[in-house]
Amino acid sequence: MAISFFQIEDFNDWLYDIGKKRGQYDSYINTLDKNSRLSSVTNLQDAKTIVKELLDDLDRQIANSNGNKKKTLQSKRSGLRSYKRFLSYIPANYINYEYNGIKVLSELIKISHSSLINYMISHSLFPSIELVKTRAKEIAKKIKENDKIPARFSTGKNYCDDKHVDVRFQKREHGFYKTQQGNYYFKENDIKVQIDRNGNQTICDYLKEHTEINITSGNPKRNCYGYMISHIWGRAINPLFFSNFWNIVLTPQFVSFILDKGNEMASIKYSKELYKAIAYVLYSESIDLINCALKEEGKHELDNIKPDSDMENDAKDMINKKLIRFIP
Repeated sequence: MAISFFQIEDFNDWLYDIGKKRGQYDSYINTLDKNSRLSSVTNLQDAKTIVKELLDDLDRQIANSNGNKKKTLQSKRSGLRSYKRFLSYIPANYINYEYNGIKVLSELIKISHSSLINYMISHSLFPSIELVKTRAKEIAKKIKENDKIPARFSTGKNYCDDKHVDVRFQKREHGFYKTQQGNYYFKENDIKVQIDRNGNQTICDYLKEHTEINITSGNPKRNCYGYMISHIWGRAINPLFFSNFWNIVLTPQFVSFILDKGNEMASIKYSKELYKAIAYVLYSESIDLINCALKEEGKHELDNIKPDSDMENDAKDMINKKLIRFIP
C-alpha cells in the first residue's frame, strides 16, 4: 500500500502549521505529495532517499544559478529541508493507530495535533532561571566536596559502597536509610548518593521552600493540583538528573502521560525533544555549572544534552513568543 505522508494524521497538520509559521510552506512543498516518485513509495526509507536526491539536485541547480532564480531555488531548498527534518521524526516502524488516545484528547479540546504540542508546553510550568541556577550551584558544590546528592530509588545494579563493592537496594526505604547512614555511590559517575524518601520528596520540599508552589499536603496548605513532576531527560535515578531543576517541569496531569510514552508516534518524539531544547536554551548556564564541577573533579561531563540546531531554533521561537510559563 502506497504511503501519502500528507494523509498521515499526527504529521500532516503539524508539518503544515510549523512550515507555514516559518514561511517555508511554499508551492514546492504544497505539491510535494504529487511528485510521482514520492506518491508511490511504500516505506519511510524510500521517502527519505528520494528527498535526499531532490535536495542534491536542488544544490546542483543552485550552484549553477544566480539572481532571482537562485533565491527561488534556495527558498525551495529551505522548505524541502524542513520536510526532510520532519520525516526524521517518523520512526521506521510508524503505526497509524486505529484507536488513538492522543487524537481523542486533541478532539476534546478542539485543537490539531500540532497545536496540542504548543498547548502542552504553554500550560506547563518551567522553573525560573534563577531557581535553576541556585540549585545547580548547590549541586556543583556537593560534587566538589564529595557530598551526598539526592537520587531516585532503583532496584537495579546502579550502586556500590565506598570499597567499590556492588550494592542493590531491594526497597526504597532500605535504600533511603542505608545511604543516609553510610557512603554509597552511583556507579555510572561515582557520585555519592542519598536515596530520596518517597520518589520526589526532595523536589517537592525544594519547590515549597523556594517558590509559591506546594504540591504536597501539610503546612502550608497544598495549592497545586493536577500537575505532575516530569523529568525532561528522564534518568532520574542519576543524582545529577534527579533534583537539578534544568531537568524538571510541571506538566498538566492530563497531558503528562505523553512525555512518559515511547517515540512510536512522531508528535510524541517531537514534543519530548522540544521540551529538552527549551530547557537547554533556558538553562544552559546552569548545565555548564554542573559540567565545570564534574570536569574539575575529573568526572565525565553530561552527555546527550545539547539539541540539534533546528530543534533549538524551535525552542527559541516559543520562548521569544512568550509561550513559556514559569513557576511563580
